[in-house]
Amino acid sequence: QDQITNWTDQTVDIDYTANDQTGAITYVDREGNTIDTTPLTGKTDDNVTINPVAPAGWKIIADQQIPKTVKATAKGIQGPSILVEHDTITVKPGDLPNPGDKKPGNPDKKPGDKTPKTDITYNDLHKAMTRTINVTDPHTGLKTTKVTLNYERTATIDDVTGKVTYGNWTVAEGSKAGFDGFNVPAVPGYTSEIKSGSAADLKALTPNQDQITNWTDQTVDIDYTANDQSLKITYVDKDGNPVEGGIFNVSGKTDQTVDTKAKIPAGWVLEDGQTDAPKTITFTGAHTDDITIKIEH
Repeated sequence: QDQITNWTDQTVDIDYTANDQTGAITYVDREGNTIDTTPLTGKTDDNVTINPVAPAGWKIIADQQIPKTVKATAKGIQGPSILVEHDTITVKPGDLPNPGDKKPGNPDKKPGDKTPKTDITYNDLHKAMTRTINVTDPHTGLKTTKVTLNYERTATIDDVTGKVTYGNWTVAEGSKAGFDGFNVPAVPGYTSEIKSGSAADLKALTPNQDQITNWTDQTVDIDYTANDQSLKITYVDKDGNPVEGGIFNVSGKTDQTVDTKAKIPAGWVLEDGQTDAPKTITFTGAHTDDITIKIEH
């Protein structure tokens, strides 16, 4: 009765405050494994901005449909799931231009520190292939033909594991791609001989990747051996028949001068206009004709 008698009208105003909401951007690899997350915060019904930042050593795979914002709900913030993969660093031959240069390895590699697990050296990115051919000519002496091929490749560092992989070798600027075949010069009266190396090392070669990687410089030494030479000196009578004691076989080597030991048989003399056999013969690379000398009693 008193409340009714003494009533004053009441007005109650009720408002709502948006609650704090949380969520996360999730970074996953191609196998669906969660790599890391980025926290998201906001108020209910807010549009929360999505600014993805890949985990250290990783990168976001291109061409994904990633929203710029998501709405916070009473159930939280449903952040996107973003595909990531290992980030890589490329080391080019020009990054290590001089012999002795290297990018030091880091046994304590941490994702994202851009270091390799092991050293990358000048020789890992540059390869020189040399073929040297030494020809010792019996007349002109030593002549050396030396050809060097230069190849280059890049190295790729996995910025998560530090593992280094190498690209294919390519021909360096200004270098030939392969060795031409080498023809051993012919020297009349001599036989060439490979003293070291092999005939295979004289063939044309455009090396494959394994041959470049595992190359050992080649040296081929070529020498010459003088061939055997001979001729016959024969004294004949007027009928062209050899005279007893008048046949002399002369032998030697190319470029050798030998005594013929030829002489007119006893009791015989040269026919008019005939010239006696030479005392010595110098064999050349050319064919040496036999000598026939006419004699008479």
